Amino acid sequence: MLALPVIFRETPELFEAVTTSLAGLGRSVNAARIYITRNVTNPQGLNSLEPFAEWCAEGIPSTTSSGLIEPLPYTLSSFANYEPRLARGEVIIEKFSQPIEQDRLIPAYVNNLVLVPVFYFQDWWGLLGIEHVEDGYEWHPQDLELIQLAAQQFGMAAGSKILAQTLMQQFEREIQQRTTAHKNALANLESELTRRKSAEEQVEKRVRQLQALTEATNALISTINLDDLLSQILDILNRAIPAAEKGTLHMIAPETGQLEMRAMHGFTDPRIQRYYARTRRSLINRVVENKQPLLIQDVQTQFSGEDQIEIFDANGTRSIITAPLIADEVVFGALYLASSQPNAFDENDLIVLTSFADTATLALRNAQLHEKVQKLAITDTLTNLYNRRGLMEIGERLFEASRRFHRSLAIISLDIDFFKTVNDSLGHVAGDQVLQQVAEIMLRKIRRVDLIGRQGGDEFTILLPEADIFQAIQVAERLRIAVEQSVLKTSKGETRITISLGCTRMTTKSTSLGELIDLADQALYLSKHSGRNRVRTYPAEALNPDLPSPESQVE
Repeated sequence: MLALPVIFRETPELFEAVTTSLAGLGRSVNAARIYITRNVTNPQGLNSLEPFAEWCAEGIPSTTSSGLIEPLPYTLSSFANYEPRLARGEVIIEKFSQPIEQDRLIPAYVNNLVLVPVFYFQDWWGLLGIEHVEDGYEWHPQDLELIQLAAQQFGMAAGSKILAQTLMQQFEREIQQRTTAHKNALANLESELTRRKSAEEQVEKRVRQLQALTEATNALISTINLDDLLSQILDILNRAIPAAEKGTLHMIAPETGQLEMRAMHGFTDPRIQRYYARTRRSLINRVVENKQPLLIQDVQTQFSGEDQIEIFDANGTRSIITAPLIADEVVFGALYLASSQPNAFDENDLIVLTSFADTATLALRNAQLHEKVQKLAITDTLTNLYNRRGLMEIGERLFEASRRFHRSLAIISLDIDFFKTVNDSLGHVAGDQVLQQVAEIMLRKIRRVDLIGRQGGDEFTILLPEADIFQAIQVAERLRIAVEQSVLKTSKGETRITISLGCTRMTTKSTSLGELIDLADQALYLSKHSGRNRVRTYPAEALNPDLPSPESQVE
């Protein structure tokens, strides 16, 4: 059983990052409580759960505050039956049809429980637990996917610390062995002085590299912004391998499958950032395809004519080391270092680069996962539009920019007429399908610069930058006609619907985005109470009776 190093928990930045991640995950999946426990062996030799981190929603009591602080053996806990399944990597989803007996691990208020095992490679490290308190709650597949991705992230974070500790132990043993060997040799051969001096220089170099790698592990794991991370990686590598005069970081773009340069060090021509490793004979492509690092100590004597030095680095390069970024047998990119001096790098530098590449890959995956979590937090999972939080966060910036630079801004509020009737007659599944199709219609009919979000239920808000009230009416009328003329297909058959819309615009007296949305809602209220399936404005500066024709629309 793999135990988590003490350094993992005693690192304040990492522990804070884990706690923050739990809070974000808990809010994203609407959990009552979310926690991580790790597996330890108690003094009696029993496999036990030890609390590591916890987040509780408002009004939900903490388990640690009620007594669960010391490790609790699986055999004495309510998780006893789950232990073999978790060890096999199974995800446990339990629903409790009636209140359960008070338990140190599962409180009585819990109606739905998800347990996800946390692994570091093949070793079961602990578990991620999520509790829900609503009767009959059904987990959304995307929520379960997000929970499992989070468990992988925590496993990678633990693994990065374990990797750093393993490297520390390995280098310390080697330093001790070499130092002992040199001391014994001094007593016998005077020539060993030269040899020892050289060896000590290597040891000092390794100590510096080890310090840089330790700092790198802490810095990279605590960095979750992808752009910040990319800028840090090559800076840290330059400290660990100072012989490198130039370096690049390439990542495979998921859209094209091509290697793209994402960061560089030591180059002065900004045009190289647009470089793509297109040829298969490229050294970087060779490393990516073979999934093996490469050391070329002298390009002039060792380089194979079948390969090609990267075109951005063809002049003056004599020695090169490069290593792939790999996780779970999947290649994400490559690191490339070069020097104008022959034999600038050795096998030890290649080992350091390869070890660092492992840490960098884990950090990059963590950052990518964080970006995905952040996107999920502001996206409505049903329609893929912005949710209320995302709309307000981005809309506030748009509002402030429009006010500062005296730009026009219009807002449309809309909802579906008699949507409750759709749900009552066709069911909620069909109602969701109607919402999805209405969202698709709206996306086709608005401009790319327009911002659209789902406020909740069947209510939507659209922000139109650089548009006045008359243009907003044109867009609204175009949307109304498009929905009215569409035949929507659901699992219960075809149906038709209409929408009501309200428009308003920003003026010099507008003080906030919320105020504008309220005005658009008042216009929507007028539309509802004047017969539905129509467009109204508030204030009534362009209200009725003659709307501009949809042909004169804003694209």
